[in-house]
Amino acid sequence: MRAADVPHAKYAPFITSIPYLIRLKQCLCDYYAQQHPHNSKLINALKYASSIPVIFLGHHTKPNSSAQVFHGITQGDLVWQLWLFSAIFNSAFAFAWDLIMDWGLVQTDATETTTRMRLRKDLYFSDPLYYIAAVGVNGSLRLLKIGSHVYHVHPICVDVAEIVRRWIWVVFRFENEWLKRSYTNTDVELQQRHSAFATSSTTTTNNALYIVPHS
Repeated sequence: MRAADVPHAKYAPFITSIPYLIRLKQCLCDYYAQQHPHNSKLINALKYASSIPVIFLGHHTKPNSSAQVFHGITQGDLVWQLWLFSAIFNSAFAFAWDLIMDWGLVQTDATETTTRMRLRKDLYFSDPLYYIAAVGVNGSLRLLKIGSHVYHVHPICVDVAEIVRRWIWVVFRFENEWLKRSYTNTDVELQQRHSAFATSSTTTTNNALYIVPHS
């Protein structure tokens, strides 16, 4: 049965897009609420906004009985091409955001002549292969999600793959936040020690000024 034949199926893209619209609104509110707005909030908002065309165009390009026909729309039609472009753009955008912002795995070394990108130095797992594998699985499962819209892939397989991808995302997202908080706590402790030392030195100096030598 086609999605268009299901009662109230026309409301499906509106319902599906609600979480993305909520996150889009949150990002915009965070951006305008900051005293010194950071562009990362707007970029994150753009990431969620790019999901909306994928949802609505994808609703009209789901395969029927073959991998070539999509509710009367063939792969050569403009609607299908727009969906494919928006899906690839959104997946690439989200993939890059995972690596750079959520996982914090990519660092840049800029010099006067060149800029190199590398894996960050501080890693919880000692073997870098864990991170390389996570990046590969993340990208592959995102491509699988696009491919499942074109070819006949069982929905359960797609759902299980998405659950696995999200769990991997959670692990490395947690690692990144843990490292950030560790550095923040270390900096706070150093600042407190420095302040305590400075206060102690000032007190000692002031007390020394009031010492009257015995004649």
